[in-house]
Amino acid sequence: MPTALTRTCASLALLWATACVQDPAPGLDPAEPTDAAPAPTDAALDMVDDLSDDPPDTNPPDAAPLDAAPLDAGPPVPRCTDLRFGPTTMTEPDRWSVVRPWGNNAALAVDARGLHIASDMLDHHTDTMWQVIATYDPDTGERTAERLYPLDEPGTYRMTSGFTLAPGGAYAMRSSHPERGPAALFGHLDDPAPPTEWSPRASTWSVQGVAWDGESFLARTSNGRLQRIARLDDTGAELGDYLTASWASRAAVDPSTGHVFQFAMVGPRDGYDGPGVRVAVHDREGAPVPGSPPEGTIIELPPDPDAPYAAGEPERGSDAAARVIGGRLYISTLVHSPERPIVTMQIGPDGQLERHWITEGAVDPDDPYFVPTPTLIAQPGADTPALMVLGSDRQLWVLPTLDWTDRRRLFADEPEICDPNPVDDWCDEATRLVGRRAVQFGGRTWLGFVEYTPPHPGYPSGPSNSVYRVIERAPGCAYESLRDPDGDGL
Repeated sequence: MPTALTRTCASLALLWATACVQDPAPGLDPAEPTDAAPAPTDAALDMVDDLSDDPPDTNPPDAAPLDAAPLDAGPPVPRCTDLRFGPTTMTEPDRWSVVRPWGNNAALAVDARGLHIASDMLDHHTDTMWQVIATYDPDTGERTAERLYPLDEPGTYRMTSGFTLAPGGAYAMRSSHPERGPAALFGHLDDPAPPTEWSPRASTWSVQGVAWDGESFLARTSNGRLQRIARLDDTGAELGDYLTASWASRAAVDPSTGHVFQFAMVGPRDGYDGPGVRVAVHDREGAPVPGSPPEGTIIELPPDPDAPYAAGEPERGSDAAARVIGGRLYISTLVHSPERPIVTMQIGPDGQLERHWITEGAVDPDDPYFVPTPTLIAQPGADTPALMVLGSDRQLWVLPTLDWTDRRRLFADEPEICDPNPVDDWCDEATRLVGRRAVQFGGRTWLGFVEYTPPHPGYPSGPSNSVYRVIERAPGCAYESLRDPDGDGL
């Protein structure tokens, strides 16, 4: 098995088959809290469509439950692990390639076994598609397992996403087949057998997301008009339809309670005065929880003609981030008003609005087509989530207090970053970060994303200058981008 290359993470002239681990540097990121409390036990696992380079509602993210640390364990110790995953990191690197040169065909999950990166790769020897799940030790960066599962007949290509884990090692993920459409795959990390595929019975329905609710897997399906959530066991056997809604377009689940939040953004185009959301909360049996009507509650932000969001239309689909943290649903979305703020809403277990925050400054009002594609990150011991956001300055920032004036740069070398969602002429000269996701375990946080580095030989860029990268987000951890100005490949 390849071993980790241990050295200073700021020196990144490396091959992309390496892993970098360092102790946190003293004095870095001074404004970020260093005395985080142990992770809460009622952590969140979402099944919502989050940041991706695909159209909205086509590529759900993954997240993983937080571990319950002992009360006397103290804060978790970050190791600033920096992992890179791709065909050249495989045991037989010359055998593999990615079919769609690194888009959203990779996903990240974490549990007590380690960090798990799932992808689909093409075997050059047989022209067949395989599912790959590689496991890494988050403390050392060493790869501890490489699992290979044949998926389809020769010439059939897939795109895998939405990786979610049950505590015992059972997993589910969303996998898009070119003929059968998006389906769900079910398997087990300890089982060498290929995963089982599950699809909705009607051909007009497709799988949009998967999640673990604490007792069973959930698959969110849609036919473009209705949203239906099915319950399945860890083999993919159906336990029955769970919820159906004609108005909802997204869903998120809390595995500690099994409560499912179904929701859809609303705004002036729906007849409301400003941005809001419609939310319904149901228990594991499909019954509405007390305080939440079966058809949901319309939540509008407080009417204020002077508010930055007044009369604005919210961003919808996968460009609105959502996550359940501590039993509450958090939604962050850009509002298309003259000020173009980001609004974050905290919705309680009963589906009612509890708080909201306004983040101004991330998006330039004179940048009308720019969408910041935020990511929500739980912060153990804090009373707010953090927000990772791409600003109009084309830098990726983390906002621990949801305040633009209190922000942390993700990359110390300040690369110009492009999200491929907007059509920008300068994109080919910028670093692209695609499919940004956050996973958490044991009070620690890792960010996963596909990183394309310029120069780009066309669009999308080829595997020689792209990599699936995982970095730990913690005080004292500093990283640089993998820019390749000489074009020699990573």
